[in-house]
Amino acid sequence: MTKVILDLDETTLDRVASVARARQISIEDLLQQQARDLVALAPIEIHNPGHRAIMAVLDEPPEEGRAALHDRRRGRAETYADTRRRLLALIDATTGDLGSDVWSRTRSYEP
Repeated sequence: MTKVILDLDETTLDRVASVARARQISIEDLLQQQARDLVALAPIEIHNPGHRAIMAVLDEPPEEGRAALHDRRRGRAETYADTRRRLLALIDATTGDLGSDVWSRTRSYEP
């Protein structure tokens, strides 16, 4: 299990300690319980309206005829999605000396 060190001011620590005493558990157990509750929440949505707008273009049905040949929005969206997919694949395939730290895209980026 990984140990985590927190810097808390005295007022915050006193309030956390009083909540722990009221629940008749240690401060460490209280913080572990709160961390487990955070993990159980729904995935955190990253607010990125530009990304969502580009990806929404791909969900639209393609246009027919000449307009489809010159549909810049769809072309940009397809290029964006392909580039993003290749970049994430490159990130996943990259290895390096991170010491004891382990790289995980899902922990740091996944929307």
